[in-house]
Amino acid sequence: HILFVCTGNICRSPMAEIYLEQLIQQKGSPYVRVSSAGIIAIEGNTSPDEAIETAAQIKIDLEIHRARPLTSELVENADRILVMAPEHAEFIETHHPEAAGKVDYLARYGDAPEGDTIPDPMGGSAFHYRSSYALIARAVQVYHNQKIMNSGAVSGSGSEISGPPAAGT
Repeated sequence: HILFVCTGNICRSPMAEIYLEQLIQQKGSPYVRVSSAGIIAIEGNTSPDEAIETAAQIKIDLEIHRARPLTSELVENADRILVMAPEHAEFIETHHPEAAGKVDYLARYGDAPEGDTIPDPMGGSAFHYRSSYALIARAVQVYHNQKIMNSGAVSGSGSEISGPPAAGT
């Protein structure tokens, strides 16, 4: 079970969740469950119009998504927790220390210019949403190819936060 975590669970983590679900359906990995949550999400919030419109351009439907807060149960049931920024990892490690070995940075699988952070487009223009969603899509593709398709497993709660293997490995 892969859990994507961001702040409000209305922009970044649902985009990553739905995109990974699509890749899994296309490539065939039915045993992998995917979900998302936010560290300060308000249950039932909807994605902003800019997020819905931008995601629709790349065939991601955020209209049906409803935000949900990160809970102990979600953390416990996750094999891997992919966060969008360091503050999400810090929140999990503070409030759910038993999950520290499950946490990983999604940005490390792509080419995010801000290191471990996928920038939050909330409140920004369509450009900000496109930029953020492009980073998410690239990172999710790499994660899918490296961690799901190559290994065939996503469990294994490592003891530290890790990134993708070095180039050429």
